Amino acid sequence: MIFHKDGFVNAPRKSHAMFFLSQYVRFGYLEDHPDYEAIAEKLIMTDLYEEVASEMNISIPDDDMQPFELKLDGAVFDPNDPIQSLEQYGG
Repeated sequence: MIFHKDGFVNAPRKSHAMFFLSQYVRFGYLEDHPDYEAIAEKLIMTDLYEEVASEMNISIPDDDMQPFELKLDGAVFDPNDPIQSLEQYGG
């Protein structure tokens, strides 16, 4: 496995899992808002990534759970409030 940008791109982030779940709600794949945090916690294995990255002397980003801008449409997703983040798309 090649780590891109010294591990920055490959690092699993719970915030990204939460973003994808919010988009499932946005596009009707999920009828109701799930427990975003619980699902992300179960799916994203940051501990495993950190173990391997540490062994390979690869930096571990500390930006998870920070709001981030989507370059596609300029929207900002805040993983601390995924429901509110959907409001910028009209609900």
